[in-house]
Amino acid sequence: MLLKSFYRKRTTKIYLIIFTLIFIALYMVIFGKSYYRKYINESFEGSYITFTLPKDKDFPKLEGVTNLQEVVNLDNYFLLSNSSFNLDNYEILISPFYNDSKMMEAVQERLAKLGIDTSLYNFEFSDEVYTNNFFYANPFTYSILDNQINSNDNTYVGKLYDWIDFEEFISELEGELGTEIDCLIMADAMQYIDIYHGFNIFLYLLLFLFVILSIISIVNVLIDEKKTNFLYRIIGYSSKQKRLIVISKLLSLLVFSLLLGTISSLILKVIFKW
Repeated sequence: MLLKSFYRKRTTKIYLIIFTLIFIALYMVIFGKSYYRKYINESFEGSYITFTLPKDKDFPKLEGVTNLQEVVNLDNYFLLSNSSFNLDNYEILISPFYNDSKMMEAVQERLAKLGIDTSLYNFEFSDEVYTNNFFYANPFTYSILDNQINSNDNTYVGKLYDWIDFEEFISELEGELGTEIDCLIMADAMQYIDIYHGFNIFLYLLLFLFVILSIISIVNVLIDEKKTNFLYRIIGYSSKQKRLIVISKLLSLLVFSLLLGTISSLILKVIFKW
């Protein structure tokens, strides 16, 4: 009965609408951040980091880095050891890059620049190889090229779990590893990172607005409740009971607003496919 009379008030209805709109906006910002985080990481799908460490250092285990592999670096073309392709010795498996001949010429050129006799190697092509600038050899062939090219250092290539704020993350990794890390970006997604960070500004503004409106609504409810204190005294409510009534009204306002905001936001999420 008390809640029913509370929601009949025009001011309560206005607060309900305002808080519902704030919750909808908060949800949409959260959904938007999640959507763009996923989109950005998908846009960076072909990107990777690479660095070198002395051979006497153990294989690094880095949080936030996935698919970390030791490779032979041929001027940002990377040779990996893989025994599952059943390659013969001195045979290198390459994925097509524009066309087979152009890719083979590019790899041969890089091998020749490093003083490798390319006439020893046979090149095979497969559409199933994952990335254009990655190619494969069996462990024997890999070790030969690794010893010839990476005589003192090991080269590693890996991907990031999350490319949001990748520059700061890579800077921290450089401090941890004590070596420079190169980042090869295969997609133009920087503009979407700026959009993602723009959502943070809206989030802080909405939280600030929520706090201010919460304070205003609490003060106004308390002022309104003073007008009904006489009725509460006649009914026989104690001071503690009156405080509980005020708290229950405020909590119900927030709960109803949150419920309406959640339902409305889920509907909008489906509409916008976020």
